[in-house]
Order: sequence, then structure tokens, then C-alpha cells
Amino acid sequence: MTTRAHYWGDVNPEYGGYFYDSTNFRRGYSTVVRITPCSDAGGPDNCWWVDVLTVNFLDSEGERDTILKTCGIELRQLTPFQRNCAMVDACLSYGKYDQESSTMVRIGAPDPFYSGREGSFNPDEILRGNASIRAYALNLFHEVA
Repeated sequence: MTTRAHYWGDVNPEYGGYFYDSTNFRRGYSTVVRITPCSDAGGPDNCWWVDVLTVNFLDSEGERDTILKTCGIELRQLTPFQRNCAMVDACLSYGKYDQESSTMVRIGAPDPFYSGREGSFNPDEILRGNASIRAYALNLFHEVA
């Protein structure tokens, strides 16, 4: 089965976002690779958390309605595909997902401008200086999806 990576987030994944797979929408779930900049938590600018998540949105109708209402999403005028995409986004916003793994990735040498006062950010993986967090996340996505 071929997976297709759909992206949702900022224009550049370096500022955060996620890739999700639509091939299992009929089964009620989606595999997601989420990118979160460590700088959002006061960390260095060249570090990211890359999480592999499973979003399951085929639960009870009442729970689905609660999630959508909480996130302010109206499904009436959406196509079935758009509804499933909206459910992935709503479940991620609501916190309804299973976390499979989380990896802290740094690109290049330690950030010389990071003071370290906010805490220690020790990466699990260090990529070469001109690597792309987008390419890293997409590669991980195709491994797990």
C-alpha cells in the first residue's frame, strides 16, 4: 500500500507542523509525524522534537462530537476526505492520540547563542549542518506509515 504524506502547519516545518497519512482513514486512524521546535520551550533554535503518533478517530460518536465542538470545527460543508483531515487536526489539538516515539534532533553544532538557562537540551540524534528537518521527518514518516 502506498502512503501519501499530507502536511499541515507553518509554511516551513522548521517552525512546526506535522505530516499525516490518509491511507487508513477508512479504518479510522492516521499515522502522524509531528515536528515541534525546541525553541517553543525556550530551547536552542537548531533542535526539534520529532514525535511519531497514532490518531484514532473511530471512537464513539459522542466523543468525536465533543472533540470537534471543543476545537470549533463544523463538518457539515466538508467532503468525507476533508472531514477526516479535520478529525486528525482536532484529535491532535485535543490530545487524543497515542505517542509511539519521541526523538530530539539537533542539526549541526550546538547553538552558540543558547544560554542554557532554560534547561538542558540533549539531542537523541545529531544531523550534519546542512540537513533538513523536513527531509528527516519525511524519511521517518515513510518508515513508520
